[in-house]
Amino acid sequence: MQEKSTTPRMGRCVIGAGSVVTRDIPAGSLAAGVPCRVIREITEADALEHHQELF
Repeated sequence: MQEKSTTPRMGRCVIGAGSVVTRDIPAGSLAAGVPCRVIREITEADALEHHQELF
């Protein structure tokens, strides 16, 4: 019998500073909080090439 992992799994995502991750976070997500929750999906419009004002 295989034991269930208690370590949360995260795909390629962004986690806010100070967040406490207690469950799996799907890839392509922005998550933050205590406990950490998915806020929204990261889209192509979030890419830095679309935000020249940041440079």
